[in-house]
Amino acid sequence: MNCKNCQREIPQNVEGQFCPYCGAALSQEGLFEYDAAQSATPEEPPSPLSFLSPPTSAPEPEYYVHWEDRERLGFLRGFSQTWSDITFRPTEFFRRAPRIGHFGSALLFAFLIGMVSSLISLFWQYLFWGSFTEMEQFEELFGLALDRDFLRMLALFSPFIVIVSIFFASVIYHVSLLMVGSGKSGWETTFRAVCYSYGPRVFDCIPWCGGLIAAVWQFVVMIIGWREMHDSSSGRVVLAAFLPFLLCCSLLVLLIYQFAAFFSNSGIKI
Repeated sequence: MNCKNCQREIPQNVEGQFCPYCGAALSQEGLFEYDAAQSATPEEPPSPLSFLSPPTSAPEPEYYVHWEDRERLGFLRGFSQTWSDITFRPTEFFRRAPRIGHFGSALLFAFLIGMVSSLISLFWQYLFWGSFTEMEQFEELFGLALDRDFLRMLALFSPFIVIVSIFFASVIYHVSLLMVGSGKSGWETTFRAVCYSYGPRVFDCIPWCGGLIAAVWQFVVMIIGWREMHDSSSGRVVLAAFLPFLLCCSLLVLLIYQFAAFFSNSGIKI
């Protein structure tokens, strides 16, 4: 007779209902029941120098974000670790980030980075205002007279602009995700991906080229976040990310065509 658990042959002189090798029950009904007396392993005595070894920390849960555990880790540690994971290891971060929950924490993370980067970027523009030749072209095109007071106004309304832009982008992009067959985890998941994609916006603080670097980096991180958190394909989320731009360009072309047709039919020469 062989044990159905370890497949070892049971000696004929063995009495009892449990395997002498692995402790599994020999009957069919209790195949996965174990004899606690036979299978239990004796505890090892503690080492005399065990007090010198650092205590082992509990393993992190499967879904975990350091920023959302800042009450235990502290503000700086939670923020820095989360920013590092998002910016340099976005795939790993979004794979273990919760899909829903901690709505306020995600918004606060994006708000802090968005506010600081916006104010520092406006400071550089204020400092080098005279070197921006594009502003003169903008003034001539629209007939506006812009000066440094315009930057002060932007700085004053920065909190409102950052929050509105986060919610607006989340709504628009979630509609795009639904149109391409993604977004099955819900709007809150899209919102969390948009919020945590603000990590690279820190590079806005670099004058001249920082804004472009931050925008492209954030766009890539946001796409990775949707792919991992919505369990979608890269092609679908890339299409969803560019869909608002494609629609805007199509509407612009259609508007120009309608204006051209109107002037052509009315005989007005431009």
